[in-house]
This record gives sequence, structure tokens and C-alpha cells, in this order.
Amino acid sequence: MRTSRMHVAVVAAVAIAGCALDKSPPPADDLLDMGRYLSRYAATTGSDISQLDFAEVPGGPVRGKYTDFDGYRAGKTWWCRSDERGDPLLWTKKAYGELCRRRGGIYEEGFCSAPSDHDTVLFMARVTGFEDNCSQIEVSVLEATSASASSAYRAQLLRYGFKTSAMQQAELAHKQRQTDAAMARRAQEAADQLARVEREWTLMKKRGTAVCRQSGGITYFGYVDDSTTDRLKILVVRAALTRAPAIAPGDFRQETVWTNPAEWYLCTGL
Repeated sequence: MRTSRMHVAVVAAVAIAGCALDKSPPPADDLLDMGRYLSRYAATTGSDISQLDFAEVPGGPVRGKYTDFDGYRAGKTWWCRSDERGDPLLWTKKAYGELCRRRGGIYEEGFCSAPSDHDTVLFMARVTGFEDNCSQIEVSVLEATSASASSAYRAQLLRYGFKTSAMQQAELAHKQRQTDAAMARRAQEAADQLARVEREWTLMKKRGTAVCRQSGGITYFGYVDDSTTDRLKILVVRAALTRAPAIAPGDFRQETVWTNPAEWYLCTGL
């Protein structure tokens, strides 16, 4: 009789556990409903919501409601995360990405935009993690409630970091100007160095001329000992930290080197 009761108890426990599992993806397209669903479920496998397995997990109270504003509504929900079935931040973002795809959009950086018009934002679902009473997942959502996006809705999107096409193009143009300016500086520096070497070459070829070179935060001092048409033979006699000339690197040893004159310049203070 004891064995029979135990068998019945095990069967009942398995049946209850089986009822607690739901392998289907969330059916609701409501943004906060998605958040509420994800707060009760954890993904186990798959690369998007249509391929995920879901199993109920315990959690704290789910908070989430919409507040209506001029032309849009905003909401927030959060829950205690569980890392037992993988990275919850990753699969939560994938879930909202799949919801965006079902609505015909493209989900990038928390914003679901129309594929034909980046500036038409269908909704925002920003997924973040933070530490409070527990390790939490938080989802902030914005969604237009009118056919044409209100200025207030667009302002909120910008506040959350959305970048319009014009802003992206301006950033790209700015980065290109910075790249062009950096290339121009490097070209000018190379030209200036070549001009300097050409001016100093006659003097640097004279034996006994004092020359210096800076490399890796160290300034090297030496004298020209010999030269060819395009090389210098230099006796390097001293080295010091460039920003602390009174301090010499401990591993320095005098040496004689054949080197490119472009690496050296006329100097004093030996």
C-alpha cells in the first residue's frame, strides 16, 4: 500500500509539472503583453521566438501598464531574471525582434522601423538589465497611437536614442570629414618630415653632428659617425624619458647603428 501511494504521488507530481509547461510562442502582439509573457517564461533553445521553447519559471510580481500621451503611449515592465536557460537579455531582445518582424518591421537597437522608411518607427522596446533587489530585466516601450506620428512621439524616440536617417547621414559625413582630416594631417606630417630631412641632410652628414630621435616615450641622443647617400651611422650615447629628461631607462646601452635619417633630427643638449 505504501508503494502504491508513492507511485500515485509521483504520477500526480509529473502531471502537475506537465501542466506548468507551455512550449508555444506568445500569441499576443501587445508590447507589454509580450513583456508580461516573457516575465513568466524563459527561453531554452532557438534563434528567434518562433523556434523557442518556453517553460514557466518562478518570479516576482510583474509590473507593467500603459500611460497615454499625445499621439503615443508608453509603458514599462520588469522582472527578476533567471540565467538557468541561457542569457535572458539576448532571448528577450530576440522575442521583440520577432514581434517587430511579424509587424513587418526591422528591429535595430531597440527600435522597430518600417523597412521602406527608417524614420517611421512602429514601436520601441528597449531591453536592459540592472541590479536591484534581484538581477532584473527591464523593458521600456513606446508605441504610436495615431496614424501619423506626433511630434511628442518623435521627441520621446529621440530622447531614448533613436537616430533619424538625417542624423545617421550627418554622423557618417562627420566621421568621413574626420577621416579625411586625419589622412590630410598624416600626409602633411609626412611631407613636413621629408622637407625637414632634405633641409637638414647636408648638416646631418657631417661627422660629429648631434642628432636625436624619439620613440616609445624615450628620446635618444647621438652623434653622426659616418654616412652614405641615404643612410647615417650614428653613435647613440644617451637616452632619457621624453617627459622626464632627468630619468634614463634602466636597460639603455650605448650602441652604433646605421639608420634612416628621416628618423632623426638635429638637436642640442648632449
